[in-house]
Amino acid sequence: MRGYIKTTNQSRVVRAGIFMLAIFMLLFVLSAAPVGAAEKTYGDIDGDGSINVNDVVLVMKHVLGLETLSASQRELADVNDDGVINVQDVTLIIQKVLAMIDQFPVEEKTYDAYFMVDPLNNAIRGSDWLPDQNITVTVEHSEYVLTSDGDGSFDLDRSRNSDLELEAGQLVTVTDGEAVKSHRIRELKVTEVDPEEDLVSGTAPPGTFVEVRVFETDHDNYDRYPVRTVETDADGKWSADFSERTGFTLPERAYGLDWQSHGEAVIYDMSNDATITYWHVADTFFEVFPAEGWVSGFDWTPNAEITVTVAEEQYTGSADGHGYFEISVETMAGETVEVTDGVAAREHIVMPLQVTDVNRDEGLVAGLTEAGTDVTVQLLRPQVVDGPPEILDVRAVTADAVSGTWAIDFEVEIEDDIVIYAIQTDQDGDRTVVIE
Repeated sequence: MRGYIKTTNQSRVVRAGIFMLAIFMLLFVLSAAPVGAAEKTYGDIDGDGSINVNDVVLVMKHVLGLETLSASQRELADVNDDGVINVQDVTLIIQKVLAMIDQFPVEEKTYDAYFMVDPLNNAIRGSDWLPDQNITVTVEHSEYVLTSDGDGSFDLDRSRNSDLELEAGQLVTVTDGEAVKSHRIRELKVTEVDPEEDLVSGTAPPGTFVEVRVFETDHDNYDRYPVRTVETDADGKWSADFSERTGFTLPERAYGLDWQSHGEAVIYDMSNDATITYWHVADTFFEVFPAEGWVSGFDWTPNAEITVTVAEEQYTGSADGHGYFEISVETMAGETVEVTDGVAAREHIVMPLQVTDVNRDEGLVAGLTEAGTDVTVQLLRPQVVDGPPEILDVRAVTADAVSGTWAIDFEVEIEDDIVIYAIQTDQDGDRTVVIE
């Protein structure tokens, strides 16, 4: 690259001299600190609008472990765009201060290609790469090769690569043979969505800018979706408030969240690559069917990967577009079932619920469970076409405090096409279900 000192014996001597000069400067300017905030420029670590000895000192402190740069400062300090801050970046910044180079290697890259890393769903998606070309994705020391489509897009996930495990801190590099881009995965979480206050909140590294967007359901124009850009505080917390207008463009308008609302939170780096996660508003819960051998859930993140854990064994599946999932899982009474979509996480201890006697003619349903616990029985008529069943009747009873027996009299004949659901619900709303 233009202006970059090549690694020859002579350049190593020059580079060593520059490095020693930097240490010398560091000893005399240890009190230097970031000031103000101006337009972001690579190498301008303190944000004062120029690249000078103060910037060299700040990077040197970071490399030597004396101080830690903020997330935004690390973006500006990574002047060779390799995802790490080290002596190479120090050398390049010194070269710029001494007018030995006109621009940094990262500034010589003009790629339109970009990619987004979704660690919660173990997925990497890219756009605007060379079409119909081999794409090599490197995650730390693991390499994956796939082919971009005719538009230059690609999608790497665990459905085709079971060993793909994405975590914050990992360096991801993507190349199509021409463009080479790197992104270090950020620690990004959505911790709460409050539809009453129209707030989406979460965590990320302190000093990080997070772009939070709502996906409107009545259109698919991404540029019109409501959006807020927020900065994390010193504790790494952020909150996006959609209750009031922040400007006069459509994305800046006020927007009321409801139970259907969902969207994304994104941290972009200086090269437009990003870490992304998704959020939604929902009354998430799941049901365990021990006799039938499955676990189902409602109102989870649409299209998200669902992980069910029982006795340290994991089962995976995917939620549909409405957040419903159904996964084959073997469970027994007393076992703890954990379910997560990467955003929400819930657990339920399987109850020893049994239906021991059904007299449809008399309308009687009886069973056995943990003594003194509550049991609900629903009578459901399945729909002829797709859709939820019709609830005909619901009765509740408390099991005997000693024997755990229970019985419900519906006082009418229970027809053969009516499904009997016996349910026990924990304090969080998750359930053990037996079907008759």
